[in-house]
Amino acid sequence: MKEEFEDFYRNIKEGRLRFSQRAYIFLFCLLLSTFFWFLSALSDSYTTYLKVPLRYTSLSDNFVLEKEPPKQLSIKVRSSGFELLGEQISLDRNTIDLDLSKAKDNRRKAYFILSEDFRKQVRESLDPDIELIEISPDSIFLETQERLFKEVPVRHSAAISVAKGYGLRDQAQLVPDRVKLSGPRSFIDTLSFVETERITLENLTDSTQLSLELKDFPQVRGVQMAQSTVKLNVAVEKFTEKSLQLKIIPNNREGTLKLRTFPPEVKGIFLVPISKYEDLDASLMRATVRLDSATNSAKLAVKLENLPDYAKLIRLEPSFVEYIITE
Repeated sequence: MKEEFEDFYRNIKEGRLRFSQRAYIFLFCLLLSTFFWFLSALSDSYTTYLKVPLRYTSLSDNFVLEKEPPKQLSIKVRSSGFELLGEQISLDRNTIDLDLSKAKDNRRKAYFILSEDFRKQVRESLDPDIELIEISPDSIFLETQERLFKEVPVRHSAAISVAKGYGLRDQAQLVPDRVKLSGPRSFIDTLSFVETERITLENLTDSTQLSLELKDFPQVRGVQMAQSTVKLNVAVEKFTEKSLQLKIIPNNREGTLKLRTFPPEVKGIFLVPISKYEDLDASLMRATVRLDSATNSAKLAVKLENLPDYAKLIRLEPSFVEYIITE
């Protein structure tokens, strides 16, 4: 059939097939009668269904919609074909606003609005000559949950490494380190922190600051965060070694026994930021031993206490010491 139509069209285009004057008159009459039949058909009365878009307003901040409410209504109408055709073309522009503050509570966490409550709005959106017969559904149910407001810590998901000879002066800092958010109580109650996007910072040789996106929760309806980004501050500085002599202080739980260690001091070797080099002092720390840490070789392990956060212990020399018990 397709090939025959293409041959017919090609013959007309190339002039091999010509219509007589009588044929043209016949086609004109056919089109004219079709037009008048169409007009006659449109003048008849019809019953049909139309779609009306909905827009929801005035939802209280104290509640979250757990499910997406209907976005449109189905209305049954009756009128002439002319009116219905015009309404069908223009109806997309007639949106009904539903005021959710007027919804009624059915005592089961759900609210509802009766279609009859906004029948007047639907009626006014239609042409006066169109009869409104029915609105479907007869009620719109809104499943809600109490909105909970909460402030939680922010955790960064950055993988940070520094170049050789450099180190982090302090732990990476987030500004702010807490964020306010709200959402359905069942979800917010279980939320203990919010994470940032994942990034990798490699071979850093200088301090840096960057903005990180907070991960949202697209799977949960109604979650709102006071902000979508935080600042990550990474303090990087060149480190150097520093050695200190530390006197060993016995930490004897027995109380009645006294210990003497050999040697009485150890050497601590540290990595410290250049800006903190002079601040690191032996008086800030304690090298301790405990009798209950004795090994089979009759030596005690030396432990370091109160090391400042900005310094890193490389090693203690020696890390085990001999001892004797005195009264």
